[in-house]
Amino acid sequence: MHPGFLRRCVSFAVDMGIVSMCQMLSIVLWSYLGHGTIAPEGGPFLVLLSVWFVLFEGVVPWCTHGRTIGCLLTRMTVESTQRTLPQRLAFHAARTALLHTLTIGLCTWRSPWPFVLGLATVVWWIVCKQMPYDAIGEKRRTAGNPMAGGQSS
Repeated sequence: MHPGFLRRCVSFAVDMGIVSMCQMLSIVLWSYLGHGTIAPEGGPFLVLLSVWFVLFEGVVPWCTHGRTIGCLLTRMTVESTQRTLPQRLAFHAARTALLHTLTIGLCTWRSPWPFVLGLATVVWWIVCKQMPYDAIGEKRRTAGNPMAGGQSS
């Protein structure tokens, strides 16, 4: 079963809330230990935010077979099909990179590419009813045989 767009959004919002809390706690702890402050527009802030993001959106789902903390609450998994080890690696890398670009990249990069990628992702979702990274390792339907694999309607 492929999770719907709303379920994915709720799950992702929970995950981003956790990433934000970890980011804030890290900054407070860093300052408390006497290392100075971390400016929100500075490089260390973005590196720390990226580390937390990759941990919660890349490493955790890899180790828990596609379940982030938000996925546990919404009873879903980001892995909707069986994949080989290289396909899982490509899937999680593509998912993490896309989500990082659409969230952190859109807010911090001084480039139109995250916005263009966001529009392309929306178009992909409308046409294919799945996220682009879901196509990695997915069995394709064959002409005349809709039950040969892939997403069911």
